[in-house]
Amino acid sequence: MSTESSPPPASTSAPAAIKSGKSRTRAPEAAPGFCKRCKDAKATVSARQAVFCRPCFLDGSMVKFRDAVARFKLPLALPGSPEVSAVVALSGGTCSRSLLHMVVGQYMLPRADSQQQQQQQQQQQQQQHRGPFSTLRVLFIDESEVIPCDPDYIERIRTTAAEYGLELQVARLSDIFRFSKADLVLELSNGSMSASARPSASNTELLQSIFAGTPSVSAKEDMMRTIRSRLLAHLAAEHNDKYLLLGSSTLTLAHQVISAAVKGRGAAVHDMVSPMESALTPSASGVMMLKPLSGFSMKELALFAHFHRLDIVPLPTFTSGRPPGLKQGIEQVTMSFLLALEKAKEGTHSTVYKTAARLRRVEAEATCAMCRLTPLVHGEDELVEGATEYRGVCQGCARTLKELQMADKRGAKRAVRVPLFDEIAEYLVHSEPEGDE
Repeated sequence: MSTESSPPPASTSAPAAIKSGKSRTRAPEAAPGFCKRCKDAKATVSARQAVFCRPCFLDGSMVKFRDAVARFKLPLALPGSPEVSAVVALSGGTCSRSLLHMVVGQYMLPRADSQQQQQQQQQQQQQQHRGPFSTLRVLFIDESEVIPCDPDYIERIRTTAAEYGLELQVARLSDIFRFSKADLVLELSNGSMSASARPSASNTELLQSIFAGTPSVSAKEDMMRTIRSRLLAHLAAEHNDKYLLLGSSTLTLAHQVISAAVKGRGAAVHDMVSPMESALTPSASGVMMLKPLSGFSMKELALFAHFHRLDIVPLPTFTSGRPPGLKQGIEQVTMSFLLALEKAKEGTHSTVYKTAARLRRVEAEATCAMCRLTPLVHGEDELVEGATEYRGVCQGCARTLKELQMADKRGAKRAVRVPLFDEIAEYLVHSEPEGDE
């Protein structure tokens, strides 16, 4: 018989610990008044329902931003592959300004001032991946043709882009007429819409005529949003940008949700709050719109901008400087409502946004030819309740088109010419009655 002794039985303590469901020992909690993250420094910032020291807050913000971009699962812009261009839509506000700083800080190398630095950067780019895009530029929409502002504001935008060494494209709001169908415009007259020949007026004059006549602030805000979003997508596609980065915070998206419900676009909420979506304009369908700040509260971004001393440009709006007591637009009313809710209970904006994000997309045969968001559940020929003069558009856009024709508060009508977008032109062609053979 073999004299070798059998090996000792394996210890059962480890499996027993696993079966018992015991977890690892938790890290010690930070002492009251100390940073939740490092637990060593005194807390000076209150955000995300916790307290942090300044370095940990700023570092945590960058980590949060990087994780948000990673969730998009974008293909890597590897060395030697074709260039992938991205553009940041910069308005000068806290959100877009913080977004630009985060993108540059996380993915773009600083500008090289010498040939030696350029060679070092090229070697660094070959050794490591810097992000889902290889080039970055900045796009600013100048709205001063409609809403006058201090010329110094535009120069501050130029200075901001120059500080990062990025190309800046400044587009005027009237450039939207460059993308109007052929030499036509959409004429709104007597409660109906039709394609008509473009008048001899300049783009600026056409744009100003849209907003100058109507007393409805809500209609102005709505048309401004439609023109701005379409222009951003068109300009990004024209420049062959693959990604359009938008600085939409939790407050921005919650505001869009409430405003959409009030204006009759509740069915479009799913697409409005989606952090990643294709451009809604078919001619710019190759552009992907990204909202990496959708998980950031306005307070977080304001603190981030403050600590980095970012230059915030307070561009005016339709309601800026209006005396108290004057009628406000839906955008301003809903924003005041949300700010009051957040003041009463912090985190309300996030709750509104997350609730809306769970909604399912409404399946439909067609979407609104104007905003390209709201589904027309019963098809293109469904009449919009309360605005039966307009076909192929949602209730919210029908109301906007109707109010743009108001010459005064007494109900007088006027003819208005707006850009003829491809989708509306196509709809008008298909909806024309066939002639007699």
